[in-house]
Amino acid sequence: MKITNEFNYRCALEILKSKYPVVLKEIYDLLNDSNFRLLDNPKGNNSYSRQIQNKFVENYDRWEIEASCFSANELRYDLRKGCVPVEIEIGHQRVVYADFFEFMADYANGIIDVAVMVVTDNPTQFGHKWHCSVESTKRKINSIKSIYSVPTLILGLSRD
Repeated sequence: MKITNEFNYRCALEILKSKYPVVLKEIYDLLNDSNFRLLDNPKGNNSYSRQIQNKFVENYDRWEIEASCFSANELRYDLRKGCVPVEIEIGHQRVVYADFFEFMADYANGIIDVAVMVVTDNPTQFGHKWHCSVESTKRKINSIKSIYSVPTLILGLSRD
């Protein structure tokens, strides 16, 4: 697995580099680890997210799985380290709007200042052409850019 595409919306990468360099390094190191391969699971695409979540917790300190959104406790981030939320969307591209809402709620309340989203670079590598990709997520952000102000780093994964 490796990151082969990204979209740096509203200087998210620069914020991560300056304020959260350890978090950024852990994200890049894990997602670019050639020894970490996602296993296919006939039970569904959620297994990809779960594999990535578990790997973060196994490899690094203080990563939380299914951590509550600060502003709406009933909503959950796939991963969070401190105030950096990460959503893993290797599934249908329509689900990103819920992620945007979580990010927007915490950003509007001054709790987070950046967010990260992990999607596919080439959806067909993960089984379906309708999976989230960097390009589909970028189009969705651009369609709501007048209200979506959260600096967000979108990382596109490819399978080795």
